[in-house]
Amino acid sequence: MPKCHHCSKRHAERAELCTCGHYSISDEAGDDPFHLLGTLFSNHVLVRVIEHATDLVVYEALQLGVTRPVAIQILRKADIKNQRAYERYIAAVNTLSQLKHANILSPLSIIDEQKYLGIVSPYIVSPSLALHTEENDLTSEDIVHILHQCLRVLVEAHRLDIVHANFTPEAILLSHIGADPLFVKVTRFIPSVNDFLNSTLPTKRDNIAAMGRIALSLISVNVIENDVSKIIAKEADFEDLMPIFKACLNPDYKGSIDDILALFEAQPIVPKLVATRLSNGLEDVPSPPPRFAEIAWVHQPPKSSL
Repeated sequence: MPKCHHCSKRHAERAELCTCGHYSISDEAGDDPFHLLGTLFSNHVLVRVIEHATDLVVYEALQLGVTRPVAIQILRKADIKNQRAYERYIAAVNTLSQLKHANILSPLSIIDEQKYLGIVSPYIVSPSLALHTEENDLTSEDIVHILHQCLRVLVEAHRLDIVHANFTPEAILLSHIGADPLFVKVTRFIPSVNDFLNSTLPTKRDNIAAMGRIALSLISVNVIENDVSKIIAKEADFEDLMPIFKACLNPDYKGSIDDILALFEAQPIVPKLVATRLSNGLEDVPSPPPRFAEIAWVHQPPKSSL
């Protein structure tokens, strides 16, 4: 029978919140990552399933002796198809963990258990850009801030030869800090471990094209004129930005994300205060507080599962 890991009170179910403020756990773990709820994983109590894919589960977890929760992505080692893929995956996680950037959700640590591999990341509750734009209108200032922060994220990542696995609006998390415009956290950088078996992992050029698609979705609209579909700027202030992000979609574009950022920052619509604040130490900007209902985690689920 499950019992509280703190006061040892018996409970009917695993992962039940005890009257002492801790959770019930069981010593009986399942044979796959889908049945670990309410167990102790290393020194973390797994208290809630956040999300799952075909070969892994992401849990909300509490480290023993620490009240702040984390997210742990857990997969079974037996499901890793190739040692080389495993080594490349671990190397990618370690590289990303060294990237201390205010706008990037980096992994905190790797837990290597007998059967399972766990990637620990910060627990952040925020809506994605995709979800936010479904329910809210963005101001021009918010759009500029979001694009500027996303560009700077890719610049920093590409500088370290880190390529985002699937740069989409779902990977961009948003929150407010006081009266400031929307603050960005980019997540889901790392592909699935078995994706490293493929020779077609995303490239920097793919990230640039993805940045162009995201930007154009925010600054432009489709209109029909004389039965012809055209993409035009949503606002006059965005007209100068359109050629920059259309160029990102050109397969023959030879520039880098640094070039895109430089062109973007040179436009009149980008306020000098934004360029100054984001150029002088993003690392000093506090992380957004938890406040929404969507959980952020590092791993990008396999395309076939979620």
